[in-house]
Amino acid sequence: MNPEVRWRTFTDIEAARKTILKRYSLRDYEAPDEAIDSSIDLFGERVMPEEAVRRIIRTVRQSGDQALLNWTRKIDRLQLDSLTVSTADMQAALAEIPAEL
Repeated sequence: MNPEVRWRTFTDIEAARKTILKRYSLRDYEAPDEAIDSSIDLFGERVMPEEAVRRIIRTVRQSGDQALLNWTRKIDRLQLDSLTVSTADMQAALAEIPAEL
């Protein structure tokens, strides 16, 4: 696993709802210039977040899992061989979900 990847564990459902489960419209988000400039590495030009999402979705629709693997490598700098989660990992993750959730 990439040592730069950080995981945050939520034990409070309300805290999760207020953070990771909250939805934001890209239209309401003013992207910093650094973020827009970083789109040059991905797309060869400055691209606003909404357009970046549109392009990523389009490639995933066209190329499926291979596109997801490519974007993971480009954006997250994480080289995955597969998108499959093992049964053991899935069962371990499911066992950690609170019953009320």
